[in-house]
Amino acid sequence: MSVNFKKYPKVDFHAHYIPQAYLEGMMECFGGNPDRFPQPTWSAEKHIAFNKEMGIVYSLISVSSPHLGFFGSPEYNKNLARLCNEQGNDIVKAYPNDFGLMASIPLPDVEAAIDEIAYCCDTLNCVGFTLPTNTKGKYITDPDFIPVWEVLNRYGATVTFHPNKPSAVPSGVAEALPIPMMEFFFDTTRTVTDLIIKGYITKYNNIKFVLPHVGALLGFIVDRLDSYKTILVQTGAVESDFDMNSIMSRFYADTAGSSSAKQIPAMRQVLDDSHFLYASDFPFTPDAVIEEQGTGLFEATYMTDELREMFFYKNAEAFLGKKLVK
Repeated sequence: MSVNFKKYPKVDFHAHYIPQAYLEGMMECFGGNPDRFPQPTWSAEKHIAFNKEMGIVYSLISVSSPHLGFFGSPEYNKNLARLCNEQGNDIVKAYPNDFGLMASIPLPDVEAAIDEIAYCCDTLNCVGFTLPTNTKGKYITDPDFIPVWEVLNRYGATVTFHPNKPSAVPSGVAEALPIPMMEFFFDTTRTVTDLIIKGYITKYNNIKFVLPHVGALLGFIVDRLDSYKTILVQTGAVESDFDMNSIMSRFYADTAGSSSAKQIPAMRQVLDDSHFLYASDFPFTPDAVIEEQGTGLFEATYMTDELREMFFYKNAEAFLGKKLVK
């Protein structure tokens, strides 16, 4: 192959920025990172240098875990969300050809979250919103959050998800593991499954949904979920016309993580190839690991020249409605 992964043009749909307000809030409220995970250093200049090294022409950046709703009082979190979004917007204004902003909202404060959505859509230059799977154990499928979903739907927003520490983690097992290692996948899977079963994906059909990490475990269990339709209809959880595979086909999925060997082949049975979006998860994934994972995807046995173009930049360009690779 004449062109390797690093030289191939890419649009990154899942990367992070670490604004100063977020760092200060983490130290003030937690005394450091509560996810048992090393906190990387970040700057726009460092990110751009990484992108140039990896052949990435454009990155969507968002705040990672812990979500802003975990930090302090509702007023504290509201102000922190505003500061983080404005600092993210400043980065995009300074480097408009390099970054797009996925804004954060201060859930579980519904009124503040709605205000922040309007501010980000009407005043700031954001691409969409990254929602947490849960905030302090309150999941985004909670009925209290329906007004938030209605506003996101009215704006026709792009919504991505970022997992957080689940509301309860069993004690006495896997206690030495970083929370992101397994718990993030479990929380993504249960949250998105709940969104599907409760009808959010079909009801709020103006929203474009993007799943992180190739949908976590969903590609592996979609058939099992679908096989429970009869029981779910009998219990009244879903209507008789419920179609798990049809609903799943609406999602897009980013490729962040070690996904090429098993996850992507499984999810390709669920999603059209036009719904996969390259992702690095920088800076929380080390550069060398990003290169290793990206090379695995780039050189996967199922990859063709056409599929590489789609996965690495053309799908993202179509999604965003603009040409990014010259």
